[in-house]
Amino acid sequence: MATIHKPQPIMPIYVTEHARRRARERCPGFKSARIIDEVRAAMREGRISADPPSGVAYDRRYANVLFVWSEQRCYPIKPMPGGDNGFMVCTTVARKAEGALSRPTV
Repeated sequence: MATIHKPQPIMPIYVTEHARRRARERCPGFKSARIIDEVRAAMREGRISADPPSGVAYDRRYANVLFVWSEQRCYPIKPMPGGDNGFMVCTTVARKAEGALSRPTV
């Protein structure tokens, strides 16, 4: 049996309990433990921006976040507080089939 090697992490990614809870609420059947894998894949593939991707409605009260995304989900992330290396995933926003997101802007 072949050994599967995951690419080494670029930097530490921490997922808040809020992001895990929102993933369970907004993405039924999605295992919130996979958030880190999706965030790392998005970063490796260049799907990271200071602006939300098209079709993503997100409350801009949180202007100090970056966005990483997959086909089904978007993750606002921000640097770890206190000068620690890495990023924390703030929440999970799920895309609807037609490309709009389930979370309305406030």
